Amino acid sequence: MSEDWQSEDFSPLGRGTSQRQVKKAIEYAALRYNADLHVANEELDKKIDLFAVKQKQDELYKELSRLESIAFSINYISRCLPNYKKGDYESLYNNLEKIYADYRKERSNEIEVTKFFQEELPQFKADIELIPYCQNKLLMINAEAGIGKTHYMCATAQRLSKQINVYLLFGSKFTSQEDFDLQLVRMLGIENKTLEDLDDAMEEQHSSALIIIDAINEGATNVSWDRDLKNVGAKVNKLKNLRVIVTYRKGDFKLSNFSKDWKQAPMEGYGLRVREAVEKYFAYYQIRDENGLICNCFLQEFKNPLFLNIFCQVVSRDFSFIKHNFTYIELFRKYIRYRNITVSDGVDEDAHRNVTEKLLDKLAMYSLFMIHAKIFQEQRQGTMQIKYAETGHGTTVYYTGQSKRICYWKQVWMVKD
Repeated sequence: MSEDWQSEDFSPLGRGTSQRQVKKAIEYAALRYNADLHVANEELDKKIDLFAVKQKQDELYKELSRLESIAFSINYISRCLPNYKKGDYESLYNNLEKIYADYRKERSNEIEVTKFFQEELPQFKADIELIPYCQNKLLMINAEAGIGKTHYMCATAQRLSKQINVYLLFGSKFTSQEDFDLQLVRMLGIENKTLEDLDDAMEEQHSSALIIIDAINEGATNVSWDRDLKNVGAKVNKLKNLRVIVTYRKGDFKLSNFSKDWKQAPMEGYGLRVREAVEKYFAYYQIRDENGLICNCFLQEFKNPLFLNIFCQVVSRDFSFIKHNFTYIELFRKYIRYRNITVSDGVDEDAHRNVTEKLLDKLAMYSLFMIHAKIFQEQRQGTMQIKYAETGHGTTVYYTGQSKRICYWKQVWMVKD
C-alpha cells in the first residue's frame, strides 16, 4: 500500500482515499491479521484478481485469443469448425473436446495436431473455467471457522489497493436498525457520493472498484443480510465497474434464492502450503524445531490456521508444554489464560479475576448445551444416523446414546526428548 500520500488522489473517490480506508480497516482487524504471517493462496488469489482487476481480465482473454488462433492455424481443426463465431471460447473448447475424441478414434498421428491437444488443450480448459470470475460482479467466499477469512481478506485488500480502489468493510459493523445503503456509503468513506458516482469515476480511469464485506455472519441479522445483499447485488449488476465480495462462516448463513447471482468460491486451510506456514509461524514466534519433529507430529492440525496460531502463542511462552501428553482442552485453556492478561489490561481489569476464562467457559457450556439439544432432537425424530462426527481441529464429538451426554476429547502428544 502506498504511503506516499502526496502522489495519490485524496478526493472522495480517489485511490488515496480508498487506500487510507483499507489501512484503517486493517488496523481495526489487528488481532486477526499479521502481514508477517501471511501465506499466499495462489489459487484463490488468481480467481479474485480476475474478478476484480480489468488488466488481469484482459490478460486472460488475450491468452484465450492466442489459443484460438493456434487452433485455427491447424487445418485438421479449422476444417471441423466452418461455422465457428470468433470469440466464443466456451463453444470452441466444447468442440475441440469432440474433435479430439474423434482424432483419437481415428488413431491419427499428425505431430502438430497431437501437440496442440496434449499441450494447449489442458491450458485452454483451465482458462475457460476462469471466465465466470471475469464476468460475475458478485462473489461469495465461504469457509469453516478458524480458516483465516479475515486475515486473508485483509491481505487481499492490502495487495489489490496498489492497483485499484479497494474498500474493506466488516459485517460486525453493520446493524439491522439503520438503512444499509447509508451505512455502506459512510463506511466506504466516499462522503456524499453514491455507488453510481464511484462507477462513473472508475469508468473514466478504465479501472474498477472492489468492495469487500468480511464476515456477514456477524453484526446484522441473517434476515437483514438476506434483504440487503439482494438489493446491493441488483444495484451492482446494473453498474459496469464495481465488484463486491462477501465472506461468511460456513453453516452460519443460509443462502437464499438470490444467491444464484453470486459466484461461490470456497476457501480451504493451508493444505499443501502447511509447511511454508509452519516455517513462518515458528520463525516469528522463535520456536526451534530441530529435524522438523514438531511440524511432522502436528502436520494435520497445522493445516488449520487458527490451531497453528494458538499452538505457537502457547508454545512460544512455555515450550515445556509440548514435552508431555496434553489434550486440546489443555492447550486452549492455556491460550485463553494468556489472552486473559491482554483482555484484562485492555479493560483495566485485574487479570487474577480470570474474567475472559470464566466468560468463555460459560459460552462453551452454552454451546455444548445447544449441540446436545440439537442431537437429542434429531435422535428423537429418527434422523440421527451417525454416532460421532469430526469437528474443527480434529476434535471428535461422541454421542453416547441413552445417557444423553456429549464428550469432547482427543489426545495429541509428542515423544519426550
